[in-house]
Amino acid sequence: SPLPPAARHGAAAAAETPAAKTTPPQPQRDHDCLCMIGALLDELGLSAGLLDPLLSDWLRPLCAALPPLAAAGGASIDHHKAFVVAYRLGEDESLSMHVDNAEVTLNVNLGGGFEQGELLFYGRTAHPLAHHDWHDGGGVGHGVLHLGAQAHAALPITSGERLNLVIWMRSRARRREAGCPMCGQTDRLL
Repeated sequence: SPLPPAARHGAAAAAETPAAKTTPPQPQRDHDCLCMIGALLDELGLSAGLLDPLLSDWLRPLCAALPPLAAAGGASIDHHKAFVVAYRLGEDESLSMHVDNAEVTLNVNLGGGFEQGELLFYGRTAHPLAHHDWHDGGGVGHGVLHLGAQAHAALPITSGERLNLVIWMRSRARRREAGCPMCGQTDRLL
């Protein structure tokens, strides 16, 4: 089902701010966002009234109820990093294969009127294991919940602009036990 309306509209509004359209995230502040066009939602003041309740009331219980996500730390999610990314022709059109700095990731289609731009998921090889077509798999407000350590990529858009809300959900408890999914360190948890 789609993201709750308040969350969907709040994230879409953030994508329409002048900062979201013209200012890329600052690499020195945050080196783990891969797209250069977008907006960090906590910097826009959306954590307390929108993102924190979304995490505690909806996402953590959902992650705890799904065994693969719960086993990866989803049951103890206690922190997030949320941002809106934009894919535009001639700018960021795609994103190569990568993993996220998260135990669990939510990626939600905010629209923008685009063609192509499927999300690919990889197994243990460089060959795609599965894909999510934003057009066949749900429209605006629909998303994909996946393990942050699952390798994935965004194929190029061929027209229009694609906007996505991405929430990296993190667990201090899981990181103390297993380390950061990106570097393995247990002393720098988030």
